[in-house]
Amino acid sequence: RAGLDAARIALPHGPGHARAELLGHVARTAFGDVDLAACDRHLDHLRIPIDQLVNLRIHGASAEFIRALKDLGYDKMDPDGLVNLRIHGASPEFVKELRGLGYARLSTNELVNMRIHGVSPELIKALRDLGYERVSVDDLVNMRIHGVTPEFIRRVNGGKVAGGSVDDLVNMRIHGREE
Repeated sequence: RAGLDAARIALPHGPGHARAELLGHVARTAFGDVDLAACDRHLDHLRIPIDQLVNLRIHGASAEFIRALKDLGYDKMDPDGLVNLRIHGASPEFVKELRGLGYARLSTNELVNMRIHGVSPELIKALRDLGYERVSVDDLVNMRIHGVTPEFIRRVNGGKVAGGSVDDLVNMRIHGREE
């Protein structure tokens, strides 16, 4: 950061001009051809520090990625949330698939937790086939953490559909019971 401050001071047009030049360089590097005046106005309004812009670039949170999320209703994302989504693979396609299964407007934390713990659209579909229609995000994550798989559910239920509650299944798994 000290290097950035020194660069601002060294430019003849003052710190504001240095910031605009640096933002322009970062924006071109991160997002390709952009309207730099609009970019600077937008970034100045949001007060996004340059280190966060660089972090977005490093982790692949491109303008296309941000636009796709915005199109899905995620229009007030902070840079850290965008980076977390990218790091953990919570892509716009993942969000669309979850929406198609009835999981609309999930928080960034919910999306990241689902990805970290392996909650996939395929798992949700398999649970529905077993009679578990609308399992909460917390319960889905809990099931994955404790190893409650569709196979485990089939074994416990003797092939029957929706034999026990999600809490019962998790408790059975935690305590090593399958009856």
